[in-house]
Amino acid sequence: MNEAKLSPFCRNLRTKRSFFLTRPPRSADELLEASGHCWCSRTGHAVGDDGEVADTEDCVEGRKCFVPYGAPHA
Repeated sequence: MNEAKLSPFCRNLRTKRSFFLTRPPRSADELLEASGHCWCSRTGHAVGDDGEVADTEDCVEGRKCFVPYGAPHA
């Protein structure tokens, strides 16, 4: 199965839990911990390249800056 289909989230979305995952996250519960804090690894902030908030609801396919898991690194 293609890794890009394994996660609905942008590969640049980060949370404290994301550093301990051994595969692409499949649900928000796998990513979020009590604080719910997310950030974009490209900007290093709580907003993405497009200036919008980085979170599990918005960092999904269809967003301008979305990068799927399995895509080549730029």
